[in-house]
Amino acid sequence: MNSLIQQAEEAHRRGEFATAKQLYAKLIDAATGNTDALYGMGTLLMQEGCFAEAGALLADALEREPQAADIAFNYAVCLRGANDLPAAIAMAERAGRAGGTDEGFSQNVSRLLIELNAPHSALAQLGSFPHQHLESQLLQAQALGLLEAWDRSVALLRNCLLYTSPSPRDRQKSR
Repeated sequence: MNSLIQQAEEAHRRGEFATAKQLYAKLIDAATGNTDALYGMGTLLMQEGCFAEAGALLADALEREPQAADIAFNYAVCLRGANDLPAAIAMAERAGRAGGTDEGFSQNVSRLLIELNAPHSALAQLGSFPHQHLESQLLQAQALGLLEAWDRSVALLRNCLLYTSPSPRDRQKSR
């Protein structure tokens, strides 16, 4: 059965959604509760904009693997697509907690929280990384802007500009 899930995932990655759906459906029917198949089919349906159907599958997968950050994140995206914004925010926060120390994943969660107009939650998510990448600082500045904390937002943006600007010596070399 592992090869069937691998085939489904490969078809999904290649954009062969019809084939992927057939393979995921076989796995869901053959082994009720195959978390990988539920997640794969839910993600595929989410990508097609079928948020209610995708959300049901992802909720089932998340019930089976409650600490799965990727499942929680995709479920949050489905909840946003279904316009259940409070539930989407709560699920995005859950995904962020489950994501641990992966700053890239945290950035994705923070982007979603900003889209959901939850800047406090985005700042809390980003605040768990003391040595933030430039992208995290930009997201933090964006969240502060939503809170109208202009001084702090501008200070962060200036810091980002200094971080990315060439030094005077580098500018001299390019002449």
